[in-house]
Amino acid sequence: MISDVAKVKDAVDIVALIGERITLKRSGNSYKGLCPFHGEKSPSFFVNPVMGRYMCFGCHETGDCFTFLQKYDQMTFGEALRFLAQKTGIELTSYTPTHEDQQRERLTQALSLAREFYHYMLTTHQQGEAVRAYVGERGLKHETIELFGIGASIDQWDALFKYLTQKKGFTPEELVDAGLVIRSAKGSYYDRFRNRLMFPLTNPRGLVVGFSGRLLDKYAKEAKYINSPETVLYHKSELLFGYSQLHRFIAEKEEVYVMEGEFDVLSSYQAHVGNVVAIKGSAISEYQMKLLARSCKRIIFSLDSDSAGKEATKRAIEVAKNIDVSLRVLTVAGGKDPDEVAREHPAVWRETVKKTITVYDYLIDLAFQQHDNASGDGKREITNELIPLLVGMTNAVEQSHYVQKVAKRLGVREDVLLTQMRRAHLPTISIEKPTVEVETPPDRQTVLTKYLLALLFHMEGQAFATHLNEVEAFVQDPVHVRLAEIAQKNAGHFVLSAFVAELPEELKQPFATLYMEQDEAIQTVDVETEFSSALHELQELERKQRRVSAAARISELENKETLSPEEEREYSLLLSQLAV
Repeated sequence: MISDVAKVKDAVDIVALIGERITLKRSGNSYKGLCPFHGEKSPSFFVNPVMGRYMCFGCHETGDCFTFLQKYDQMTFGEALRFLAQKTGIELTSYTPTHEDQQRERLTQALSLAREFYHYMLTTHQQGEAVRAYVGERGLKHETIELFGIGASIDQWDALFKYLTQKKGFTPEELVDAGLVIRSAKGSYYDRFRNRLMFPLTNPRGLVVGFSGRLLDKYAKEAKYINSPETVLYHKSELLFGYSQLHRFIAEKEEVYVMEGEFDVLSSYQAHVGNVVAIKGSAISEYQMKLLARSCKRIIFSLDSDSAGKEATKRAIEVAKNIDVSLRVLTVAGGKDPDEVAREHPAVWRETVKKTITVYDYLIDLAFQQHDNASGDGKREITNELIPLLVGMTNAVEQSHYVQKVAKRLGVREDVLLTQMRRAHLPTISIEKPTVEVETPPDRQTVLTKYLLALLFHMEGQAFATHLNEVEAFVQDPVHVRLAEIAQKNAGHFVLSAFVAELPEELKQPFATLYMEQDEAIQTVDVETEFSSALHELQELERKQRRVSAAARISELENKETLSPEEEREYSLLLSQLAV
């Protein structure tokens, strides 16, 4: 009986699945695109529909529809299986989810119900009147409230707790694990969020994983904003407020404005600048940067110009070094935040977002604004800030440009600044590098044998059977031997899809690598002609190798004073072989 996993896997169109997330183009029997798992400018990521697998020949990430969703969308295996089963219309009858998957599903349900509860309180319930008034003051439209699922937590200690435990059947421990309630020292439970405007925090798939609550009482001693704690679902460093709701605008523009707060995003969206997200603070993580880089060529920061914002911009430069994305900065005149400008002057905001500068220009301008360039102390402070920035530039032309610019603004010669850059004792981080074993390149015979197998598996029917017999004698790699043995069973009626379906799980990835590595190149040649040529070369190499071995043995025998009868016969046989 075929398992649920196998049924779903067979039903999934892996090209369509991955193609919904990255751009793929036909390449031979496969499809290729830029790898979503590492930065690259030339595509080395291949997807093969027959094998139902993907392979990157740059970073070597590989797998099937399930592993792709686990890696790309941060799903567990169980989540990926349920997602694909629903997508393909297959009912799961035999799969038993793990305890972890069951827990995640319960927490996801609790968080989704919490969003509905908070949203109802804001939009309908009489106790949400104060929050509705505040929302009106902030200019939030009904459509925005609906799109982002904004809600209200009322001024009661246990309103949500009672709703989810008494009416929805959740245990107090589940709600603690979801970050929705807190257990007191006395063992009682109370709502984490009370009397706040509630922003659901969603993952890239749009599932609620946490909340951010904005305090309404400006005189209260509590923090203005509180967020969900770290849970199995919510990780602050992975979250981008607005990403799931506004991704279509981000992908369309191929650029995104990164801001600090929810209201920055909401007001910008209402001002018709929709390619925006907020990072819940001022520091962007590598995960967040890579997530944005999937859809963007440019990431534009519009953070506060305080020390935290400046350090965040510096960190972004470091994080982005291995990511193929351009970084720019948007500064808002008068020290205002994006929310204020976008809410009060939407047309001005739409023009403002067009005026961005590079991160280097921003940090240089900021250094000159914060220190007195007319004094020696000021010049020293400026160079102390900017020299690490200049030294860290990897592009020599770009570095030269900014050295000229900084030297001119400092009023010094370029060689003086360059001398100071050479003298700078920049802090270094000692990282213990793992020992890397250098692989010996495969010999020509191994390369040819592998190539012949790749060519062979691009054939079908009788041609496959004939050529399989020709190449089988040269195959030595144990995995390739097993592939040849399995292929031999139906060699005369070989069909690639049927062969792949019969492969044991442990052979599917090695076969995918063998087939896909040469697939694009093989499409440009006549397969049978190329096979004959490669086979002839391999046979010649084998003959030469035998002759070299025979000559070496002859030399060894000739250096002996006397030969045994067996050695005499061997000597004669070797001479006859060399004569051929």
